[in-house]
Amino acid sequence: MTEPHALAYERRGDPEQDTDFDASEHYFASGSRATWTHGVEYHGPHETVADGTNLAVRLHSRALATAGVPVLLTSPEGRVVENGVARPVWEVGLPDDVDREVGALRSTSIGERAVRIVHAVVSDADALERLVLPLSTRDADPEHVAQLLRRTVLYTVWERDRINPAIARVMNAVAECWVPCQQNAQMLRESGVREVYVVPHPYDPASDMAKLTARRAQRVPPGAARKRFYSIGSWQPRKGSRQLLEAFLLAYGPRDDASLTIKTGQWSWPGYPGPEQTIDELLSREDVTAKGWTAPLVAQRVKLITDQLGASQMVRLHYEHNIYVSAGHGEAWCLPAFDAKTAGNRLVHVPYGGTADFDDPDDVRVAYQLGPVDPSYKWEEDAQWAQYDLADLVSALQAAEPPQSYERAAEFEHKFELAAVGEVMRERVIGFVLDDEVAREALEQRYQVPTAGVVLEPSQKPQRPEVVDEPPAADPEPVGRIERVLDAIKRFIWR
Repeated sequence: MTEPHALAYERRGDPEQDTDFDASEHYFASGSRATWTHGVEYHGPHETVADGTNLAVRLHSRALATAGVPVLLTSPEGRVVENGVARPVWEVGLPDDVDREVGALRSTSIGERAVRIVHAVVSDADALERLVLPLSTRDADPEHVAQLLRRTVLYTVWERDRINPAIARVMNAVAECWVPCQQNAQMLRESGVREVYVVPHPYDPASDMAKLTARRAQRVPPGAARKRFYSIGSWQPRKGSRQLLEAFLLAYGPRDDASLTIKTGQWSWPGYPGPEQTIDELLSREDVTAKGWTAPLVAQRVKLITDQLGASQMVRLHYEHNIYVSAGHGEAWCLPAFDAKTAGNRLVHVPYGGTADFDDPDDVRVAYQLGPVDPSYKWEEDAQWAQYDLADLVSALQAAEPPQSYERAAEFEHKFELAAVGEVMRERVIGFVLDDEVAREALEQRYQVPTAGVVLEPSQKPQRPEVVDEPPAADPEPVGRIERVLDAIKRFIWR
């Protein structure tokens, strides 16, 4: 087994240049002044409202807090992304929707950080090392670094059948690796990662999406098709966007009682024809025009939404449709499909990833086999994902029927509700401190941990003062090796 602290001595570059950056505010206090003596740091991007990873971080941190564990929510970058532009929180402020959801968790006061959970989408081994073991620990005592890693959890998501050995080596340096679905867990184990556990994505039963089922009428809205297919996601090869559009035009004609709505972004994947070009190409084919499709009729039955939608508009999208289609080649979870099931809708999907964990017998699965990943993703050269015949997707769309009832199954509630997932996380967290009697006794208690912040009116929010002719700041005093080590231990080591 690789020595955990070995990661600390494999850095490249000038050891005096510590470029590690953590823009989050930490509210650790001494044990005598802290609100809670022990707690968990949940470290991941959470500031952007609609991003899937940010939403997952918010929900998982809330789930753990709901289970009674003090949670401090921190971020690796502290940035809000709006319309594709990332700006720091200190400049634009935390979005009100995020503050309402997890604002209080950003300022949790804990005396000792018992466990650190890092939630990330992994790009490469070097970036992963910087997340699980910040550069500022490079010169720390190996014993302290090993202690840090023994109480570090890594939560990751994957959309392929393997990872390279360099990533697996880093993952084996932490205590445990969590993933959202069974396929991800199997893939990591086959890639050589040892301690892997499934912690599913939770849903909030108090959310508007979860409450939707109680308000849904068992009828077809006036003027709407009986089969109202829809899909949500960026227009890219992994999502099977073009295949979905092609399959629908081959499965149904303009006289059939079916429609399709695709909510996507304004930009296509480089080198991947966008929606309008795809429609033009399909209308030049005899097998499509033979179904009766023309450009005006496609415009009537196929709706493309490229504008950014707010939370209430997304809820409405699920309300107005009844069959969600996930035609992707690999999904670690597929949050829109999960939202569709939360809303009680039917699901048509390729069961390679998270959808296989939350579908039900009335949903329609598309048969697949593993095949090469699109090279534009620049993953491992031999990586594979789910490949399927277009005819099978066509047949699945034809076989799908709207749900007779929008009521969710009891098993769905039991497995994926916020409190249920929080209990799974709490049990695993307590397992990390079994050798520490004080920490264990503290975390075994259940606390009332506030999660929502107080959203201020615009007039109450602090404003950055306007500075005129500000003199340049003086160069900081050089930091020596001893100070760096002490700072590393103070920032990242619990004991």
